[in-house]
Amino acid sequence: MVDEKEVKEVVEEKSGDVDKKKTKKKGILSRIWNVVFGLRGDDFKKRLQYISKEDATLHSRLKRRSLRWRRTARNLVFFLLFLR
Repeated sequence: MVDEKEVKEVVEEKSGDVDKKKTKKKGILSRIWNVVFGLRGDDFKKRLQYISKEDATLHSRLKRRSLRWRRTARNLVFFLLFLR
């Protein structure tokens, strides 16, 4: 009898071959069409996500900086009061 592992391997090999055959190169006419009428990389959704990520990192950096300054000022005040 055939083991289930062998059957799974054969099925996976066949499905892998089908995936390779399905991929098709673009033709010359479709490439020219995309050059003339294509979007030229203007994906506003991706740009908006990138800007929002930059904004979030900038906001977190400013927040850390302000917290660090507050902690430094507080420690400086306590140190000066301790020296008196």
